Amino acid sequence: ETNSRFNTMFKLTYQAFVLFALITGVAFSVCLYRIYESERRTKFFAAVFVLMAAFSVSYTPYASHQWFGDFWKAGDRHGISSLRDLYDDGFYSFEMKAYDILMEDDRKILNIVEVAGDSYSHQSALSVYTGACTPAGWFVHEWMWHNDPDPVRERADEVVRFYTLGDQEYCRDFIRRYDIDYIFVGPAEVCKYGVNRNGFWNLGDVVADEIWQDVELALIKTDRSKL
Repeated sequence: ETNSRFNTMFKLTYQAFVLFALITGVAFSVCLYRIYESERRTKFFAAVFVLMAAFSVSYTPYASHQWFGDFWKAGDRHGISSLRDLYDDGFYSFEMKAYDILMEDDRKILNIVEVAGDSYSHQSALSVYTGACTPAGWFVHEWMWHNDPDPVRERADEVVRFYTLGDQEYCRDFIRRYDIDYIFVGPAEVCKYGVNRNGFWNLGDVVADEIWQDVELALIKTDRSKL
């Protein structure tokens, strides 16, 4: 059995609205022409459509304010990056600290290990923010991309063992196989796995750390000499 589908159905709405905008633009021009060139009844319906289309434009200032803040004041103006609000949220403070460090790394390709995430959650987010590669991201999404859940499940299980076994030899082999540059231990990893740090904590240098609910979080830069 296959899982043929559009890449998540809600994204189809973007395509629908693009088509709607194109059709509305053409229809608006046609209706303007009809107002001047057609009989009275046609003119009436064309005028109603033009009026409705004009009313829809009135939403633009409100939508712009929602997305960009006060556009006319530089200090209150902002973009649409999802990271903007995370910097102000204490729950994600360490995650954003790790994000800044990874973004400062000048290598074009980074490989990190983080929680193998559940779909539609904030798990596996650091690789999304930075563009770094990770062995396993959102389970259902990767299953659909591969059209087979088994390889994704195997990798997710490997990530679980990496964080929970406390076996240095397993963690060394894992880091070598996936060429891991950074190990991330954030709130999501602690909450989902109950991390056993003995397996990997000494396989690199802690470049960022923080105490969260009496648990030490860390971003560890792996040291190849210790593998």
